[in-house]
Amino acid sequence: MSEDLEKKQQLVRALVSVDKSAVSEILSTEFTTKGIDHVADTLQQALEEIGTAWENGSMSLAQVYMSGVISEEILNSILPANYLSKLTQPKIGTAVFLDHHNLGMKIVSSLVRSAGYPVVDLGVGVNVDNVIDFIGKEEIKILLISVLMLPSALAVEELIQEIARTYPDVKIVVGGAPFRLDTNLSEKVGAHEMGKNAGEIFEILSRLKRELI
Repeated sequence: MSEDLEKKQQLVRALVSVDKSAVSEILSTEFTTKGIDHVADTLQQALEEIGTAWENGSMSLAQVYMSGVISEEILNSILPANYLSKLTQPKIGTAVFLDHHNLGMKIVSSLVRSAGYPVVDLGVGVNVDNVIDFIGKEEIKILLISVLMLPSALAVEELIQEIARTYPDVKIVVGGAPFRLDTNLSEKVGAHEMGKNAGEIFEILSRLKRELI
């Protein structure tokens, strides 16, 4: 096993065990010896593995959520002040559209934020006008939209059409039960990407970053 792979596995074990001291030691050492880019890569790979394990049923939702929370906390503690704000990552917005169930989005937000992306959360139960104002005010480049119910998922089409008219360069990622049950629904409503689970988010963001560039 390579040194990098072993380090990633150590980080995964520390995160799912909620061992903050071990996570801090691993990330601090990586940051000191190899720099922030290596830290970001290692952390992203670890979080992606944890998200995939949750989707496969071998890890609990609480473990996924706490992994993101701990990663974000430790990363902020070891980096110089305002370091993350200086990274050239696209600004990401998150929102639960029309519905009020936000656990899934909280998990994704924590994972994405802990990997160094600037994330702004609009909240739950938002409507079209809320989202349009939010995108303009926060200068969002990628919007992550979550829904719980099918009527809300169908209403996303109107939201995406309005975003396309007002902010045509913004990329839209949708997620939630209706989109997992109907794999064609995201295309029907006009989304750029659909995430089936938290572990997929980094691959999706990598693709969208290339399109934005």
